[in-house]
Amino acid sequence: MIGKPRRILEAILADVPSKYVTHEVLTTLMAKVSFIVNARPLEPVSNDPDAPEVLTPATLSEPRRKWQNASRNLQEGDLVLLRCKDAPRNDWALARITKAQADQDGKVRKVELVTAKEGCMRHYQRLVTEAILLKAED
Repeated sequence: MIGKPRRILEAILADVPSKYVTHEVLTTLMAKVSFIVNARPLEPVSNDPDAPEVLTPATLSEPRRKWQNASRNLQEGDLVLLRCKDAPRNDWALARITKAQADQDGKVRKVELVTAKEGCMRHYQRLVTEAILLKAED
C-alpha cells in the first residue's frame, strides 16, 4: 500500500531540487499522489463498452448524489428545516409547509411554507431539496 505512493512521490520529487521543498510544495505533492492513487482502478479494466464503470477508491469514498430510495412526499402541515446555503446549519429556519405542489407523476417538487421568527411571519416557495423533514404531521 505504501509502495505505490512512495514511487509516485519519488518520481515527482526527482524534478524538484530538495532546497525548494517547502511545506506548501510537499502538501501539493501529497494531494497529487492522493489523486493518482485514488484514481487507479481496483479491478482489471474491460474493453467492453457495455461493461459497468470502473471501480476506484475515489468512487467508493464519495457517496452517490442521485436519489436511490423513494421517500414520502412532503405534505401540508409538516415541520421542516429550511436549508440556506449562506448560513450555518444551526441558523437554518424552522418552517411549516402550507401547500405541497405535486407534478404529473404525483411527486411533490415544490412546497410553500411559512416561517415565524421574532413575531414576523414570512412566506416562501422552495424546492423540496431545500426543505428537510423534521416532523411529519400525522
